[in-house]
Amino acid sequence: MTAQERTRWSGAVLGVAVLLVGGWEAGRAGAVIGGDLGVAGAIAVAMAVAAGTYRLAPGLALGLVWGAALLQIGAGLDIALVQLATVLVAFGTARYGRPVTVWCSGLSIPVGSVIALLYLRSRAPPR
Repeated sequence: MTAQERTRWSGAVLGVAVLLVGGWEAGRAGAVIGGDLGVAGAIAVAMAVAAGTYRLAPGLALGLVWGAALLQIGAGLDIALVQLATVLVAFGTARYGRPVTVWCSGLSIPVGSVIALLYLRSRAPPR
C-alpha cells in the first residue's frame, strides 16, 4: 500500500468515526425526525468530510469547518462533541496547507475563538 493510499484510508476511517459521533449527537438532540437529518445532521456531515479530507484538501476542510460553525450559529445549536474535529483541521491546514491556507487557518483561530465566546455568552442564562 502506498503512502497516498494509507492517507486516503486513514482519512476515510477518521471521517466515518466523526460521522458516527455526529450522527449519534444529532439523534440524541432530537434532530432526526421522520428521516430528516436536519441542521445537526448537516453539521455532522460537514465535520466528517472536513476530518476526512484535512490532509488531502486542507483548504476545503477549513471551509467546511467555517460553514458548519456558521450553520450552527444560525440555527442556535449548542456546542457539540463533533466539533473537536476542528482541532484536527487546524493542525492539518498548518501542516499540509499552502501558504494562503496556513494564513487563513492562523487567522481563523483567534477570530473563531472570539465568535465562539460571544455566541456562548449570548446563550448563557441571565444572572
